[in-house]
Amino acid sequence: MQQTILTEFKRLDRMHNPLNMPIDSLYDIQDFYIDKTNEFVQRNGLTKFNTTAITGTPITYYVFEAKWNSGTKDIIIRAGTAWYKYDSVNSEFDSLDGSRTSNAQGQAVMFSNELIMVDGATPRKCTSAYALANLSADASMPTDATAVHVHQKRVWLNSTANPMVAYFSKLNSANAADSWSATDDAGNLNLATVLPVGDTIIGYATFAEVYLVIFLKRFIVIYNVGTVATDFHLQEIIPSGAVTIYANPTIGGDIVVPGTEGINTLRILAETEDVNTDDLSYWVNPLYREYLVSLTSSSWKYINGGFSHSLNHYYVFFPLTAGTEAIVFSLDHKAPVGRWVMGKKIYSFCERENGTCLVGSDSGFVYTLNSGATDSGTAIEPAIITPFYFFAGGGNYFAARELETEIEHTATFTFKLDYVYDTQAGDTLTKSVSTNALNRTLLNVSGIFGRGRGVQFKLYHTASNRQITIPRWLVRHIPEGVK
Repeated sequence: MQQTILTEFKRLDRMHNPLNMPIDSLYDIQDFYIDKTNEFVQRNGLTKFNTTAITGTPITYYVFEAKWNSGTKDIIIRAGTAWYKYDSVNSEFDSLDGSRTSNAQGQAVMFSNELIMVDGATPRKCTSAYALANLSADASMPTDATAVHVHQKRVWLNSTANPMVAYFSKLNSANAADSWSATDDAGNLNLATVLPVGDTIIGYATFAEVYLVIFLKRFIVIYNVGTVATDFHLQEIIPSGAVTIYANPTIGGDIVVPGTEGINTLRILAETEDVNTDDLSYWVNPLYREYLVSLTSSSWKYINGGFSHSLNHYYVFFPLTAGTEAIVFSLDHKAPVGRWVMGKKIYSFCERENGTCLVGSDSGFVYTLNSGATDSGTAIEPAIITPFYFFAGGGNYFAARELETEIEHTATFTFKLDYVYDTQAGDTLTKSVSTNALNRTLLNVSGIFGRGRGVQFKLYHTASNRQITIPRWLVRHIPEGVK
């Protein structure tokens, strides 16, 4: 009997059929991820951040960590018809600014030690003493902004009534955010004068300190924007828009841009001025496009995500009708390393300064991501689906007989193994795995029968409150002939 050790896995792969997939790819990595040591780690779950539901159990479309000059931090969210502030004593969200547009997504920034909030109605500002007021009475400021950004000591807003105009405030000084019409210091950029067709601004970002990135649905426009308003000038127009502004973190000095064809970075788009085949999501683009189609373009704005520094992961969450699914990208592997099926709907993401990641959900709750062994009570059911392995070189038949792996686990559970040949039906085998002093078990699953030129495995379990790690596996097989 021969044996083949399978290790050094690199990625989740949906660009290939399992029958012709590279041996270092996996067809599915559900609720696992490949970690930096090349082990399969079952993901942690979701735990409630607020234990008391928000009144009316609305969807939390936006989560933001406000950081005051004193060093104090507050968790601010946009849900239902209000902005809310987290009360850590009672583990609940208290209304901060009510009677707002219902179910708006919202955005917020800090500027001159004030919290500025936009949600499609008149922009608001809040002091560290939680005194609230309209952002400005200046008639030149848009009163219907849905996007806000701070760049080069100015506040930038959009306008739903004038979707191709980017508005900027006076340069930072006393009450600068209240001034939107100061001569040669505040004003707007009308993109209708530079773009060939109509478009809609959905958000902003800063790139390499001086470049203002304006995200539109069909284009990305980059301006060189320093501190002198009269020196602003157009840098580049990229004919590739963004499907969302809520999954566009800055990572390693570059900006991630989920678009209609895949997930790129701004640097790649700027170099090619088109969708590049070497984009971040190359290995899973069919899956990515499947999610986009499932959501429809009107719901793309709810795609959200961000970066976790603690795991070096970039997450993209798709709140589908049947539930949220996520694609997980590892900067260690520079590839997609997991597909997560979340037990709660996820509509917003925020990485806190301490590295904790929060996600906004429905039913009036915010959750801590990567926390606990369940999705707030919903079982996590991880699975790995391999490509077909051709242990006899592809031209000969063989008979697989055993799969062996060393599993780290938190408690007793039932390990399951499905297998199928390319030319013959397979079966499901189960094995009880008991807790030991090391919580580590050398597991041998025998009783594999049948024959074929290729064999595919699914490794999984369905036990709640169980977490496992799989470093590698080996398959023992018997070579046969060509018939």
